[in-house]
Amino acid sequence: MSLPRLSKKLALQGRGLELPAFEREKIGPGILHLGIGAFHRAHQAVYTDQALGLHGGDWKIVAASLRHDDVLHSLAPQDFLYSVGTLLDDSSQSPVSVRVIGCIDDVLAIPVAGHRERLVKLIANPAIKVITLTITEKGYLYDPVSGSIDENHKEVVSDRENINQPVTAPGILALGLQRRRKAGAGPLGILSCDNLAGNGHVTRAVVKAMAAQHDAGLSDWIERNISFPGSMVDRIVPQMNERYYELLASATGYEDMGSVVCEPFSQWVIEDQFAAGRPRWDDAGASFVSDAGPYEHAKLNLLNAAHSAAAYSGILAGYQTIHETVADPGILAFLNYLMKSEIKPVVSCPAGMDLDDYQAIILERFANQAVRYRNAQVATDGSKKLPERILPVVQRRLDLALPVDGLCLVIAAWLAYLHGSDFAGQTIEVNEPMLLELQAAGALSGESARIVDALLDRTAFAGPLAHNQSFRATLYRAVDALSRRDLRGLLDHLVRTGKLPA
Repeated sequence: MSLPRLSKKLALQGRGLELPAFEREKIGPGILHLGIGAFHRAHQAVYTDQALGLHGGDWKIVAASLRHDDVLHSLAPQDFLYSVGTLLDDSSQSPVSVRVIGCIDDVLAIPVAGHRERLVKLIANPAIKVITLTITEKGYLYDPVSGSIDENHKEVVSDRENINQPVTAPGILALGLQRRRKAGAGPLGILSCDNLAGNGHVTRAVVKAMAAQHDAGLSDWIERNISFPGSMVDRIVPQMNERYYELLASATGYEDMGSVVCEPFSQWVIEDQFAAGRPRWDDAGASFVSDAGPYEHAKLNLLNAAHSAAAYSGILAGYQTIHETVADPGILAFLNYLMKSEIKPVVSCPAGMDLDDYQAIILERFANQAVRYRNAQVATDGSKKLPERILPVVQRRLDLALPVDGLCLVIAAWLAYLHGSDFAGQTIEVNEPMLLELQAAGALSGESARIVDALLDRTAFAGPLAHNQSFRATLYRAVDALSRRDLRGLLDHLVRTGKLPA
């Protein structure tokens, strides 16, 4: 029997569901969000929904997708309602709770005719006080060497040549801010919620670089009127699949094509620098601080680095998910070694945080069998993620003349993953924006030294570290050791000795 579709008219009684605790029709939007993916729907939107339930206010979200229209078509028939299922690691593998989220007011999608112009007009609308972003690391088009936007990226070039028809997030924001300035719509805050160190500073740099294409005065106006607070976000949100849709339908008794699932853990640390006000996210569980940097670094360099290490080693060993990977004693021992011996000694501890406890919590979260987070999902875009997660730790250790064997092994595992098969010869899913460039450079074939030299000499992957001979030599050994395809023996040797084989 077919189930009714979630909508505001659907009578949701007797199911024990958490419903929006505010009257949607009586409040307006105050937040514009770019990147309406699963993570936003399971994280920032949940905090916003809870804050609205506690305090009300005109803080509903108009969300936009810059690439696809699938979320629009999923949510529009449901009156922009959707469900969040929190998964518990128990024998029943059922959601702990299902909450219906009602804070999404509308969804735009750039591929739909007229939606780009609507989005730009919203940026210029004085009702919008906050813009939030979850556009992934690569969406910022940031060049860490120049500290600004990647001027040579084809989409940046396109935006320069067609400034009134931008395709990038920085270009769209710059055009919208130009309209906002002209309309006298006042200040606002632009809040990055992506896994980038100094994400507020990165956002400021790329938006101002694109604004300079309009006129120098716009960049100066942005500096005076727009705040760019940084933040740290954390929640594991696996990709939806048929099993999860069925799980939620069974729990709720309705069909929801916009639903998401997530782990119980959620964290949001935000710099309290909002030029035009903000929702009461703190009362919904967020933490406001003067500097999110220490929290960003701890999360990027411990949790995210370990996630990448687990994903690449797990894929090479033939595992599909993170929880299967960490059930392998050899890989689990490697993750513990990597965090304890190579990362934690050079990561600053934020106030009130115990890094030993944090490590234990990370591995407990990875082991949650109900959250079937695919290794392939974590492994995507390694050329953008590893420079944020691994290379800063490498640099800090080399500055102290400390070994980087385990960290280099993670980079070598990424290179091995790019070959498209695991160590048993099975084809694997590869999603890497630099794949063609790496192939052309010769970084995926030949002797170990040739691979490393091609990566470091012909690409921008390693930045200044490309010229560090100690790093280069250790990466030679890591790639060579992994080429023997004895992953378990290699990990055991590294954990026991702290060194790669000679």
